[in-house]
Amino acid sequence: MKRKGRKMLLIAVAIFVITAFYNLWTLRKVNIIYIDSYKDMMLDIVVDHLPLTDKGRIEWFLENKRKLQKKHPEFNENTYEIVFLDIGEGFMSSRDNYHEDLRCFESLKKEKNCIQKNDLLVIHFYDGGVTDFDIGFGGPAYRVYIDGKIENKPISSPLFDR
Repeated sequence: MKRKGRKMLLIAVAIFVITAFYNLWTLRKVNIIYIDSYKDMMLDIVVDHLPLTDKGRIEWFLENKRKLQKKHPEFNENTYEIVFLDIGEGFMSSRDNYHEDLRCFESLKKEKNCIQKNDLLVIHFYDGGVTDFDIGFGGPAYRVYIDGKIENKPISSPLFDR
């Protein structure tokens, strides 16, 4: 009987620790480290983290979209794609890390202008208020309609079917 009690206590403590860690992670402010704009239509936004869950990432963006538009003029009505990238180990030189899969920002006029490619969230905006959210590279995909309805989007759907 004592063993069962200890086991239950251990499980309760583990659940508490996991819940506390999750809450601390999701309550942390997302810091934008760098923004790179391509022809005022596509943005790469380098961040220190995003919420852990798919729903959390989508909700975070929807809640912060207006703030991002106000604070960063690169994000405007012409923007049709935003890629949120993880800063990971920080900026590095492509010369020293040629074996890595890097995303380099030529607008950063310094030797260390690359990060390891790690897409956290890719957002596509379409006419009529439809927005697609792709979680990571090859991960789940969701479509959000202008009325706020969210649905799973099949990953295998062809590009022209958007």
